[in-house]
Amino acid sequence: MPKGAEDLPGEILESATGLLVDLCTMSSASGDHEGIRQVASRVAAELARRGLSAEVGTESDEDNKPQPVLIACGPKAGEHYLLLVGHMDTVLDAAPPRIEYDRLIATGPLDMKGGLAM
Repeated sequence: MPKGAEDLPGEILESATGLLVDLCTMSSASGDHEGIRQVASRVAAELARRGLSAEVGTESDEDNKPQPVLIACGPKAGEHYLLLVGHMDTVLDAAPPRIEYDRLIATGPLDMKGGLAM
């Protein structure tokens, strides 16, 4: 079990782990726009379940190629806004994820799909 996981309520740990495995199942290698869009759509759906307005759009990169972009908005946090920035691509195509000895072996679980799941 990951360090600190024993302190999480079971349903939070189970939900986050399920989402992470789900995201790691999706192949989203760099340049795979449809795979990246699939990850963005899955994360957008999860954010929407938590009350944020989330949509997947398209922006051009420096080579003027269309790239999927996830934008989510929620209520203001007091007088401040919160900005999270991340990426949804992995260098490699997805390998089937598996859990061994309470560890997830997959493509992208730390960079960056784990951050998206959290």
